[in-house]
Amino acid sequence: MSAAVRLRVLHLIDHAQDAGGAERFAMGLIEALPPERFELWLCSTRGFEPDVTARLRDRGVHHVHLGRRSKTDVWRLGGLARTLTRRRFDVLHAHMFGSNLWGTTIGTACRVPVIIAHEQTWSYEGEPL
Repeated sequence: MSAAVRLRVLHLIDHAQDAGGAERFAMGLIEALPPERFELWLCSTRGFEPDVTARLRDRGVHHVHLGRRSKTDVWRLGGLARTLTRRRFDVLHAHMFGSNLWGTTIGTACRVPVIIAHEQTWSYEGEPL
């Protein structure tokens, strides 16, 4: 009997932390996914809390940090493209607007088969535009 193949999933978010709704959701989702079915990765583009990434690492989650400092610091996103190309992910799950924008653009260019752009915080109520 052969072992089941685990799906390789990369979660993309600005900050790996326990503060903020989208961030708490992303960290909780990563912790809830069964490691026997998923090889889990987390890419934080701007920052991370060391205790959060240590907790995830203890669960077998790999962490990549890109070190962006501003919106114009886009050259650091080359690290995302390199990671996606080298590791051949099955799924890229981006959280929040910036990660959704860069994740869908770079993920498509790197031929990631499934890309999820997950927006948790936008509300269009009362906004005429």
